[in-house]
Amino acid sequence: MLVELNFVGPFSVMEVDTLDLLNAPGIYLWAVQIPSGVYRVTYVGETGRTFFQRVKEHIIQKLGGNYRICDTEALKRGEEVVVWNGLWRSGTRRKVGELLADFETISAIAKANLLVEQLFVAEIECDNELRRHIEWGIVQSLRSSATASSLLPKDIRYRASRDDTPLPHIVINCPVTVEGLPNNIKL
Repeated sequence: MLVELNFVGPFSVMEVDTLDLLNAPGIYLWAVQIPSGVYRVTYVGETGRTFFQRVKEHIIQKLGGNYRICDTEALKRGEEVVVWNGLWRSGTRRKVGELLADFETISAIAKANLLVEQLFVAEIECDNELRRHIEWGIVQSLRSSATASSLLPKDIRYRASRDDTPLPHIVINCPVTVEGLPNNIKL
């Protein structure tokens, strides 16, 4: 079986309220355009809900300090310089006071991150297991290159399908160059 994954984008976070295409489930990428003109992925995700719902959740989590926040100028150079490691990680969950003590600075950087990161979405109607496996396949491809995955947090765990069902060959199309994004994945 062959499945075609057609990414569209890049879209600014400022556009999410106006894009009808975000009313679907599928696979999405957050990425930053680096000086060479290519995009470097900062996050790979999948959702069975609408992209809009999931993107809104990302925005809330980033602005609320739950997600990692990096120096925006470093991101634009393709470098990860962590300013705030987020509240969801082991060892950081009890740092609410630290977040609040420096909230103005951290939230301003979080907003700047959101304004520099671009969104790519690929609609796919399928079951949760296949969507998660496609997400995992993309991440494995990105992580096979230290450069392509330099902005992709290493402590985010992605998982492959636990089902023994044969998985399809995935062909990936994207209108711009996303560093390390494969043209196809044989799962």
